[in-house]
Amino acid sequence: MGDIGFKCPSGSVFYQGYCFRKETVPMTWKHAETACLRSGMYLAWLEDAIENEYVATHVMSDVNQFWIGLSNTSSTAGQNEVSWTRYRISDDKTIPVYKGLWKNLQPADFIEENKCVSILKDKYDNHWTVTNCRKKLPFVCKLMGAPKPHDVILCGNGGYIHKNWKCDGQNDCGDMSDEIDCSSSCSELLMLEKGTPGSITMTSFDNNAFCTWTIKAPVGDRIKITISSSFHLEENADVLSIWTGGVSLKVSTFLGSVTGSLQSQKKFYSQNNYIIMQLSMDGSVNVRSGFTVTYETVADSVIWNDMKKLTAGSSWQNLESPLYGTAVPFGLQLEWLITAGSYQVVTLEFLEVDLPTSSSLQVYDGEDLMASQVFTLNKNPLHPIYISRSKSVRVVLSTDEHEYTKYRGFHLKYKEGCNIEMNQQGTIYSPGYKVGSYPSNVTCAWILTRNTGEAKPISLRFTEFKVKSNSDYVELYNYTAGTALHKGSGLTGTSDITEIFSSTNGYLNVTFKSNLVLVEKGFKAEFSVDCPILTLSQWTINSVTDKYTALNTEIKLSCQQGYSFKQEEYNSANSVALKCLPGGKWNVSRIPDCQTQQCSTISYLTNGNVNITEGSGTDFASVLMFSCDPGYDLLGSVYIHCRSNGTWSHSKPSCTEINCPIPPVIFGRVDSDGDVKYKEIAKLKCDAGFILNGTTLSEKNVTCGSDALFSGLDPCVNWPI
Repeated sequence: MGDIGFKCPSGSVFYQGYCFRKETVPMTWKHAETACLRSGMYLAWLEDAIENEYVATHVMSDVNQFWIGLSNTSSTAGQNEVSWTRYRISDDKTIPVYKGLWKNLQPADFIEENKCVSILKDKYDNHWTVTNCRKKLPFVCKLMGAPKPHDVILCGNGGYIHKNWKCDGQNDCGDMSDEIDCSSSCSELLMLEKGTPGSITMTSFDNNAFCTWTIKAPVGDRIKITISSSFHLEENADVLSIWTGGVSLKVSTFLGSVTGSLQSQKKFYSQNNYIIMQLSMDGSVNVRSGFTVTYETVADSVIWNDMKKLTAGSSWQNLESPLYGTAVPFGLQLEWLITAGSYQVVTLEFLEVDLPTSSSLQVYDGEDLMASQVFTLNKNPLHPIYISRSKSVRVVLSTDEHEYTKYRGFHLKYKEGCNIEMNQQGTIYSPGYKVGSYPSNVTCAWILTRNTGEAKPISLRFTEFKVKSNSDYVELYNYTAGTALHKGSGLTGTSDITEIFSSTNGYLNVTFKSNLVLVEKGFKAEFSVDCPILTLSQWTINSVTDKYTALNTEIKLSCQQGYSFKQEEYNSANSVALKCLPGGKWNVSRIPDCQTQQCSTISYLTNGNVNITEGSGTDFASVLMFSCDPGYDLLGSVYIHCRSNGTWSHSKPSCTEINCPIPPVIFGRVDSDGDVKYKEIAKLKCDAGFILNGTTLSEKNVTCGSDALFSGLDPCVNWPI
């Protein structure tokens, strides 16, 4: 098929009915697919071996390896299948792997991220190989050629329409791409080249104006626009909106909008090589001074496509995400390879990680794309320092297409070797701990100190310990005095280390040395300044007496018999568990302490007396004696004692008034309706013809006494004749 009669996108070559365009900017497979789509093409599908050879030798003649649109990432593709992301006019096409143009010993297993396909050229063939999807490679885009080239225009979505339909106010392409760059509707397409900035100035306006500026940069470049501080439009009535992602809003993401006045410049960064600005104005007549917007490609030093290689030196160096502290740019896939200069390992310290939940900072221990992943972060890690097993670490920042100014990005430090100073609290790991083993022939040293002004000891304990017995050693020293805290050549072997290592002067030096060949998993140790020594009463029992203030030490406080905790929050507790937390703080706000077990105070007895015969009257083993005033009887126990649980042995007694029962009187009676109370008076009366013995009286008053008997109860006798 000849080239006559077909139209291709700019920069493409035509072959057998199809348009092919080489993109030399290295991208991951997914970003390459998106870049082709945003330019109205597709990551290339290949019809047959002839087309495969043409693409490799003509379109990509000077590229050794590049992506094609084949992968095992589709949800419809099985383990023994691959699918084209686009095949002719279909959305995709799944094919069995045995039909592929594979290199010798390919395809490899589709595992983890090894699911994408590239063409790898060598002296034998230009066939396919399974490749890690994260690898950044050049790529080739493809599109079916449009017939009648003089009568059609290409759309942003890969289609085409008749040229007379452009700028007719109708969405003929389906993505509005036929309505851009239309002078009649205030729509302009601006082509931006690297190193050649441009500007847009608006100072005069029509009422109800609606203008669109689409800025397009080369594939792989990003765009920065700067809105000047002189920006002035009618507040909330006139709005300048900014979008990014493609040639039309349908495939773009909203970045933000500006209205009213600005006090300072405002900057926006594109997600890829497209930015769209839309100005919408109302019909009112108001003073508007307008605005100026400058646009330029983002410098490669800020955002780049290929992997950035860094060399770690003996001093800390900083690594920050683009625009750190102000924003997280859209759609990033940035990689750094940090390699030690003369040492075997690299140390990372994460100072801040603040990313959207759908974005991540990934760290791999090793140079290869299949190296072990040790971190996937969007927030600060619990333990911020990592020492690699390999000479290199790969850091990958992947950001989504939705969040922007809410997040700060990341900031870390790196250096070669593993000589580290830490203070107050933390966790130390042997190199490569997170990937399963440490490297051979390495020496690492940690200097652990306390904060200035801190007086408490500093202690270290191992939570895991596995080093090669009698060949790899961990040494611990009191740093200032150089006194060894270990025995022999140092700690070695795979047995648990239960000992706590402490330095009263607040300095510890930990050194790890591995042999030339054999390795083990390594160790993890936690250190911290100690918790304060507890000042406890003599009645408080501490379950641990030695080094109980060291990090993560758990103790139990209880009280001797007859004593209880004085703090109200522990009143009902038999014991309280305490733990020394990192940073030298106990896990409770108030330290429990014991006091004598107290019974309730009994200080008075109505119509009686309370006497303390033992103790203070409320503490354990105190004894109280009760007695009643004359004329009252004691109801209850005379003695009660305070028990060890803080309760009295018996209830408080009471004093009840004495009553004199009405006694029988021969030849007489005591005249009363009922019993007579203590000291009350009743009338003793003799029957007719009888008198009180020894008197001439027939009646007299009698008084109820304290013995519950009437006093002066004389007998009645016959009246003498």
